[in-house]
Amino acid sequence: MRLGVESSRNILKENIEALLKKGTYTKLAEALKYALENWDAADPEAKANSTKIKSLLPKVLENPDTQEIVQKIIELQSYFIQKSIWCIGGDGWAYNIGYGGLDHVFA
Repeated sequence: MRLGVESSRNILKENIEALLKKGTYTKLAEALKYALENWDAADPEAKANSTKIKSLLPKVLENPDTQEIVQKIIELQSYFIQKSIWCIGGDGWAYNIGYGGLDHVFA
C-alpha cells in the first residue's frame, strides 16, 4: 500500500514540475510551488493549499499545451497531502500465515 502511494505521489510531483516548467498562470504556479516546498506536510496550511489547487486546475485544462499534464494532476490530486497508512490486526492473523512471532515483534 505504501509503495503504491509513494509511486502515485512521485508521478504527481513529476507532473507538477513539468507544468511549472511549461508555465501556467500565477495563482496556480504559486500554489504548486508551495505544494512542492511543503511536500511532506499534512498541516492545515498544506491542506488549504491543496484545496486551492484543486479549484484552480480545471481553469487551465483547456490549454492544449499542458492539457495532458493537467489531466494527470487532476487524476492524482488526492495525493497532494501525505497519507498515513495503518495496518491493524489481531493476535492470530500473523500466526495463520506462518509468521507466529510477528505479532511479538510489533508488540
